[in-house]
Amino acid sequence: MGEHPFAVHGLDPAALQKITNSKLGTSRAPSEQAPAVQQQCTTCHNEHQGAGTKREKITNQQCQTCHVSKFSSFSAGHSDFKDFPFKRRTRVLFDHNAHFSKYFSEKKRSEISCNHCHTPEQKGEHMVLRGFEKSCAECHEPATRGVDQLAKGIVFWRLPALDLKALKGSSIGSWPEDADGKLTPFQMLMLSGDDRFAGPFKNVSDLDLADLSSATPEQLKSVATIAWGVKAMLLEFSQEGGPYLKSHLEKALGATVPDDKVASLLGSIPVDLLRSTSAVWFRDLSSEVSSWAAKKPKATTPISVKSDSDTKDEAWTESGGGWYRKTSDFSLRLRLRGHADPFLTSWISLVSAGPQKEKIFSKSLNGLLDPKAAGTCMKCHSVDQAADGSVSVSWQGKNRENSKQGFVRFVHSAHFNLLDKKGCITCHTANPEASYDKNLEGRDPSVFSSGFMPIKKESCLTCHTGDRVDQSCQSCHNYHVDQQKGHETDFNKIKTKF
Repeated sequence: MGEHPFAVHGLDPAALQKITNSKLGTSRAPSEQAPAVQQQCTTCHNEHQGAGTKREKITNQQCQTCHVSKFSSFSAGHSDFKDFPFKRRTRVLFDHNAHFSKYFSEKKRSEISCNHCHTPEQKGEHMVLRGFEKSCAECHEPATRGVDQLAKGIVFWRLPALDLKALKGSSIGSWPEDADGKLTPFQMLMLSGDDRFAGPFKNVSDLDLADLSSATPEQLKSVATIAWGVKAMLLEFSQEGGPYLKSHLEKALGATVPDDKVASLLGSIPVDLLRSTSAVWFRDLSSEVSSWAAKKPKATTPISVKSDSDTKDEAWTESGGGWYRKTSDFSLRLRLRGHADPFLTSWISLVSAGPQKEKIFSKSLNGLLDPKAAGTCMKCHSVDQAADGSVSVSWQGKNRENSKQGFVRFVHSAHFNLLDKKGCITCHTANPEASYDKNLEGRDPSVFSSGFMPIKKESCLTCHTGDRVDQSCQSCHNYHVDQQKGHETDFNKIKTKF
């Protein structure tokens, strides 16, 4: 029953005061707030009324014992709805107006109805999404695999371009002279989580490693250390696997990374690819790293590397996705498997969950939160930012089964047989003026533009008026709020002591 079972609505004082302030238009400091009102169970629940009595049933008069604004019934005196049922933007972004007016053909529009994507949950109270495969895959599945994108694979690891001329006297061992590009966010995060390289990496994080003509001796020394860090990462990751990944991520993120999260990241990476890459790109990586660890680093030696298998490796991932090597730019890439690719979703969720207080964290997602990025994840999934700077990606629509109980309830299944030919749009009227695409901007879920008009009281009054349909307070309102649904099944676990 929560931490405040005898308080009004079971809410703590701060939550109750917030609701009171919003209704009265006042604001009080926490020290000025009145303590939560305590209620006896018998205020609402009367005992010894006979076996057939429903003890959860209360009268309108009992509700109005506390509520200041009193009225005789829903049809006579109840205030108009404000913004029901919209309190925040949708978690999965879908512009109904754009799809039906632009993207669906006339034939498609005649074939698709609301229940093509929405279906009532088991209790019939809420409507839930049918899922990507049933609702969206027909049109959007190719985009999730990057079929139309120029770069098919996401670069998670690469040998960065280094100014080998400037590093000639710095002893970084062998390094491909055709290496191109920059360190990836994955590499930067792993380097920041390794005590051997975190300091040097911070010293050169703003340098262009391909042009070190103006670098100081101290910076050149740090770049050389980073070069060894890149080599050590490839070697140690291929040798140690999970423990290496887990320890470095935890150090960088400053939080425990569960084993199942490590498994979801590691499981899709072929160890043979990591080990063969070491052999293709370097002459003897193990020997070089061992010499460096013994403080006897080998001299800087530009090398030329070619591989004839890269094209075949990339073609192999075309239909089913997977990892492959691309020696032309010395990168290891991931071709997405399709919607909800396990590695990509795990990586985004893991990195975004931590407070992004360091510059490295802001770069850790490498633009993956951009709607046009590989997989186009954020074209549909909203991103919310918390006060501590952490972000969470809404991979699923609202989970109605586990959501907290609010004041208002509406049972959809009980109304289906009352709908006319307009069906769901009898109540859910589209808002053609809405700038729904603005929902993608920013990370505050409370700032949004709904694609539907708020539901009006008049819609309910077509039935809930006079003696036609029950219009008691309890027909639409709950008393015990903020409790997880299903709490009624736990009453048998309550222990009493006399």
